[in-house]
Amino acid sequence: MDKLRDTKTKLKRIGTNAWNYTKTHTVLVGFYLLAFVFFINSIFMTLHYINRDYEYKLLNNLYIEAVLPGQDIGTTGRASTGIVKIQEVDLASLQVGDQIVVCCDFGTSENWVEEVVSIDAESDLIESTYDGLIVFESSLEDVYGVFQNEANFFGTIYYTSSFLRGYLFLLASEVILLFLYHHIFVKKVFALLQRKQKKTENES
Repeated sequence: MDKLRDTKTKLKRIGTNAWNYTKTHTVLVGFYLLAFVFFINSIFMTLHYINRDYEYKLLNNLYIEAVLPGQDIGTTGRASTGIVKIQEVDLASLQVGDQIVVCCDFGTSENWVEEVVSIDAESDLIESTYDGLIVFESSLEDVYGVFQNEANFFGTIYYTSSFLRGYLFLLASEVILLFLYHHIFVKKVFALLQRKQKKTENES
């Protein structure tokens, strides 16, 4: 009976140790994985902040706020803006029908996603339209980029990080989230393991 009791005790300890190891390992992997993701994200945010003037020295893809295409502004009288992903303009590959982002058409200070209707490669001039009725002429220097698509969650973050206040806020948010994860999960797991270890030593 004593041997059977000892065997059960040993098996119980082995199971407990295996569970503790798995739990600790999972929590630590989660912490280091989160730290790695935040580190990579911080690098990209820094690159977008440095390149906030759309000089394309560091990144080819950037994000900007612009009036989204496909709106019937003439009927509603309102234009909804959103964060869009743009790519550097290459006049050699730009084609009629492509969409570009230009500034300040229709007498506003907004950026607009417009469709290219003609290209004058010799003069670096591009004609574009938003509604298919009014055509605007822009020099290549006035075109922010070629419209790719509306920004996803990370694109919105990178756009926000192009401003100093947004950049600092996002960096601080990552540090706080990492601290909370460590304080709530990592410290709790290690404290629980220490209590179990003391209990095991006392039982022995």
